Amino acid sequence: MNIVHKPVMPVQLFCRPSLEFGAALERLEAALEEVAPLKAAHRRELPYAVRDLSELLTVGRAEMGRPYWADPRLFSAYLRYFLPWNLIRLGRLLPGIALDKEGLKKAPLLVDIGSGPLTMPLALWLARPDLRDVPLTVLATDSALQPLAAGKRLFQAVAGAECAWQVHTIRSPLPGALREARAPIGLLAGANILNELEARRNEPLERRFAELIELADRLLADDGQALFVEPGTRLGGRCISLLRASALECGFCAVSPCPHQEDCPMLAPRVTSWCHFSFMLGRESGTPVWLERLTKAADLQKRTASLSFLHLTRQDKNLHPLESSRCGRILSEPIVLPGQAPGRYACTSRGLALVRGAAKLFMGVLTPLEWPADAERDVKSGAWIAHTSGQEQVSWKSPYLKEKKKEGAESPEPEQKERRQTAESRRRVKEKGQGKKFELKTDCPGRRVNKNNK
Repeated sequence: MNIVHKPVMPVQLFCRPSLEFGAALERLEAALEEVAPLKAAHRRELPYAVRDLSELLTVGRAEMGRPYWADPRLFSAYLRYFLPWNLIRLGRLLPGIALDKEGLKKAPLLVDIGSGPLTMPLALWLARPDLRDVPLTVLATDSALQPLAAGKRLFQAVAGAECAWQVHTIRSPLPGALREARAPIGLLAGANILNELEARRNEPLERRFAELIELADRLLADDGQALFVEPGTRLGGRCISLLRASALECGFCAVSPCPHQEDCPMLAPRVTSWCHFSFMLGRESGTPVWLERLTKAADLQKRTASLSFLHLTRQDKNLHPLESSRCGRILSEPIVLPGQAPGRYACTSRGLALVRGAAKLFMGVLTPLEWPADAERDVKSGAWIAHTSGQEQVSWKSPYLKEKKKEGAESPEPEQKERRQTAESRRRVKEKGQGKKFELKTDCPGRRVNKNNK
């Protein structure tokens, strides 16, 4: 099942968001005010509500007496803080996902399970403008009606009256939500839903994932596909790996992030890590000014974001032309190796690999690998030893989107231009022998992030 195309350079998974995406997030504040206006007293109290809900969603779930959406104070905090940050998280991922547009045209039905305030449909509309001309029917399902109603109003405000997508909402928990589909599903989506499933009595959790995949197998169109995104926690990563195992047994193909169709290395007995990816936040991720201000007012820390995800197809399609049995997907931050250049762990068809010389390749990069003639394992982790091909240049642009350049703009990549100017300034200072330190300014402070935030 391995795809045989050989990449010529590493490819970044988390592509640079478009200028249009960042501008749309700036306008999201006005759309939220239109569909869910705040009174003056509630507006002043908003940062404290955000902080309270953050604590409840991370360390205090057992103490939550009723759902957040049943409390107007907490629901406003979710819409104005957690929803935008989830859109940013998905907005970094979706441009790099090889969604089959032609398959969606043949089966134009998107079913989003556990949709909440339509987070996934909103993210798809904002981050994938290439899909806006597909006459999709969006079926958003959730066990609660209030988030769905608010999300539908927000989607209509964001997409406008000329939107080609028809949005319908249904209050239904899993697995009944999938049975509401009346036509073959072109795209089955779910964000932050797997980690909320609980094992039934005398049944392992894996059985719930197997049932979900079996339903998907019956309802997806021949060209159908599925996309699940979870928090980048240990639980979220394990849920994704277990879902993948059930999907492969049912005949699905794991298109991304997996560079192979073999067993998931993260489920091996000796492996203690989990499949997840982290990336930096800030203006380069499309973070709007108003959200940065609210985050600061709530005294919360958002320097990085992480997620786990799985993109499945019904057929063995080459949706990503760079995947190959000789490739690896970078999974970790740099690792100090005694007496050698730092390396990183990667997922490969051979299993977990320790890639030497990969310090400059970010998490999520799909890179060609070179294997020693004699198979060698790392003593500490048991991972296979591999090397990069020597190519370190990475493409940050989505291969599926055409960037619209702003009129009068010098470059669609101002951040990269600023970094080049910074490097040039450093070189000039060094040549003059001034010995002064050059401080590189960043858009977000060096703070620690709680990865459990939804």
